[in-house]
Amino acid sequence: MTKPIVIFCRKLELGIIILLLTISCAKLPVLIPEEHLPQDLNQLSTLTQQALDLDISVNTSSLEETATRVPSETATPEVSPEGVAVSLPRAPTKLMFRDGGTISYLKGEIDSGEKQTFTVFAGKGQTMITGVSSNDQGVYFELKGLDDGQVLSPLSEKTSSISVKLPKTQAYQITLVSPTENVYFLSVEIPAEIKVKAADGPITVKGYVDVLQQYHPSVFTRVRYLIELEQGTTLNVLLKSNPAKNLNLALTGKDDGQPYLRYVVNSDAINGFITPVSQGYYLDVYSISGVSADYTIVIDLQD
Repeated sequence: MTKPIVIFCRKLELGIIILLLTISCAKLPVLIPEEHLPQDLNQLSTLTQQALDLDISVNTSSLEETATRVPSETATPEVSPEGVAVSLPRAPTKLMFRDGGTISYLKGEIDSGEKQTFTVFAGKGQTMITGVSSNDQGVYFELKGLDDGQVLSPLSEKTSSISVKLPKTQAYQITLVSPTENVYFLSVEIPAEIKVKAADGPITVKGYVDVLQQYHPSVFTRVRYLIELEQGTTLNVLLKSNPAKNLNLALTGKDDGQPYLRYVVNSDAINGFITPVSQGYYLDVYSISGVSADYTIVIDLQD
């Protein structure tokens, strides 16, 4: 009885060895951790496109402002003694208005605590209108002269808009600050002054509206003039443009902010307007059609 049992045990061991070899050679599935499983492809595609659209809208628009920008130097992070990367401030961006233009727009993004600086050259006595808007209205700025260092609007006031008569011919610096990561829209406007008296008779001003297609129609392109007028002066204005009826006029008081003629009225003339107070008046030429155009303004004053 001993031999059959030994033979049986050897056959059983051989069978187990063959079975183990068969299992080890089989191609078993690899388990993927749940956090590495691919997302739904449709959802992933949508999110990617949204991110791309946002990146394009922010990054390309920041290069499509109305002014010519001098390329800024790339800020290289420094490493603090604690080993934490610290971003260096960007080099100032110089704003230069286009031919015939009086306003410059700029859209960009700013990090929390970051400072971005812009410079613009303007003359003594000119009016500078500066404003910045953002998603949460948290972006504000400082305005100061670069030569004399005079601060016209300090950071402590957290100013987001200002209209100021400039004290000196020099470069002025605008420094943007935001407590949070933000997307901003900056506008800097320096109206062209028209000095005219009733005794001068009708005068003619030629100009050109270069429509900013990247902002139209969210923001209509305009050219702004400033005329100082005494109370009781009769103002007559005639706007001629090519193509005809392409541009509209607007008239606003500088000090009282009163809109005496809105551009939505679609008017190309101001007839017999008697000024109610002595102040500066903003005379605007708007292109709401989205077409750039040459124009001529005829201004006639009567005491």
